[in-house]
Amino acid sequence: MTSQTQSTHIDTHFYCLIKHEREREREREREREREIERRIGEREREREREDSADRALSDRDPGRIRYSLPLSTLQSLRSLSELSPRQRSLTRS
Repeated sequence: MTSQTQSTHIDTHFYCLIKHEREREREREREREREIERRIGEREREREREDSADRALSDRDPGRIRYSLPLSTLQSLRSLSELSPRQRSLTRS
């Protein structure tokens, strides 16, 4: 094998390595995009379930005021309501 042939062989080898790495990177990027889309879909479905539950409650009690709060806020309020008045006053300061 001449040095020119060896050089061409090495160039071809590195070209293939780079090409395959780029293909793997594109596939990882597509996978990340699919994961983001899946999470967005889950959030939308959760929001639809919450809206549906809110509508069901307001249909039963038309005078009821509907509040739309994030779940984390509701959980914080619930945990605060379980505290004694003294504990609540300590959390404010």
